[in-house]
Amino acid sequence: MKNSPNISSFEALPFYRGTSERHSDSAPFIGAVRRDRTPRNSDVRAHEAADQWMFNKFGLKFRSAAIFVTSDLSSAARYAHTPQHVSRIVPLGDYRFCWSPLVADMLSIPEFLYFESEQKLFSALDRFQYQCDDLSSANQSGNEVMLSCEHYIGMPIASLGISPSLRGSLIIPQEP
Repeated sequence: MKNSPNISSFEALPFYRGTSERHSDSAPFIGAVRRDRTPRNSDVRAHEAADQWMFNKFGLKFRSAAIFVTSDLSSAARYAHTPQHVSRIVPLGDYRFCWSPLVADMLSIPEFLYFESEQKLFSALDRFQYQCDDLSSANQSGNEVMLSCEHYIGMPIASLGISPSLRGSLIIPQEP
């Protein structure tokens, strides 16, 4: 299943990403999505198991072949080099996305964070209703969205006249 190559939904619905210092905090840039992403904040075994589950369910290893975006500015800012290193993201060309209406960030799933077995993680992921549709609801949720595309435009929020909200929030997945 492929999401529409029409980027109007990402143009109309704002999604943000915290970026590193190598990206400009004042000028738009074109970024490339790596296909071999390795985890920075999680167990490699959990990352690989989640990738396998996603490949089995959706035909794509979203954990290693996507960038992570959210409509929640404060969530994006937590992953940014500085609060100014948050950019609005719009994919260029074909894209696919995956998200859960019940999980703000996969790092908050105990079976992912405290990985014990593939079976336990698979069971948890099944419960949390991951899906590859309904971008509008994904935007309204403020949850993590895994966006897979070749390239994307990053527009630093300062260049759009937006200030990041740095209010912290506790991320706890909701049981279905």
